[in-house]
Amino acid sequence: VVARSVGTTRVTAFVYARSSLTHERVLFGAAHIDVCVQHLTGIRIKSQVNQLVVGGEANAWVEGVGDGETPFTLADAGIAFRWASADPHVLAVRGVYDANECALEDEPSALSARVLGTSRGRTTVTVTIAAVPSTLPATYLKYSAALQVGVVEPLRLLAPSSDAPMLLLPPRARYVLHTNKDGAPRLTYRVMTPGESPVVNVTSQGVVESLATFGTATITIQDALTRESVALLVAVKSIAHLQLLPRPGAPREIPVGGTLDYNIVIRDDLGRPF
Repeated sequence: VVARSVGTTRVTAFVYARSSLTHERVLFGAAHIDVCVQHLTGIRIKSQVNQLVVGGEANAWVEGVGDGETPFTLADAGIAFRWASADPHVLAVRGVYDANECALEDEPSALSARVLGTSRGRTTVTVTIAAVPSTLPATYLKYSAALQVGVVEPLRLLAPSSDAPMLLLPPRARYVLHTNKDGAPRLTYRVMTPGESPVVNVTSQGVVESLATFGTATITIQDALTRESVALLVAVKSIAHLQLLPRPGAPREIPVGGTLDYNIVIRDDLGRPF
């Protein structure tokens, strides 16, 4: 279907077959679709999100500002799309087939692109449409659109390290959790205990207090701004034994009157340090 002039029409498809007995043509079915041809009055950028975490990614695409002007109406309209990021250090724009060694510059008809958060900040993604020569009037060059995108740091657990499998505590102990967003009023802490008896409590400042009950619990930390959350498994166990170990770098020989520093390590019945 090729658009010729402004207006609305109906395109109908018919399915015919010829009878083997009478050799007459028989109508098996028909289907139709209404097609509207109109001038492009502007464009806009659409995306599922307007905020990303560093390392996050989302799709962005172009559509017309009129009713029913989906991206498909622009897909074969003789339009070239030019995408750009105002600050590539904050937000990078890549082609959909960038992983297949097809850069965005090599896709003139790329009505969609990938946006990737690279560092914290806020910037603008812009797209400008240009008429491919001999296909559309030059007035189409005037259309452009922009989308504001914010990039934030992802929520990370610093203490204990996010690499730690869990936090091991003896009864009646306290531990202060630390994240890369400590002090932000949007952080909330919550304890989820599988059983009926709680094993730990956590304050709004991230202070974990183990109780006298042995068991496990999960503490979730949520950032209300980005709706991110991290989970930490906490186990409360009894102390099995103590271990006295010299501090790293301690000398093998001590002069008379010298001192040697040791660390006291407490471990559970599986040898894991608290």
